Amino acid sequence: VYERAKQGAPGAGDVLLWNLRGEVTESTLANVVVELDGRRVTPPVSCGLLAGTCRAALLSAGAVVE
Repeated sequence: VYERAKQGAPGAGDVLLWNLRGEVTESTLANVVVELDGRRVTPPVSCGLLAGTCRAALLSAGAVVE
């Protein structure tokens, strides 16, 4: 999936990925964190993303929420 996404965007440094419901899940290189209403949020693993180690550390530290 990751390699196909990169191949579909030649010259791009990274590519955002989404699930069948149209929800952004992650990128080919990193987990996604966005700021909404002053809170940093990341999609839940149930959306189909890989639970990265940095993401896990941020969740454990309370720096982001799902």
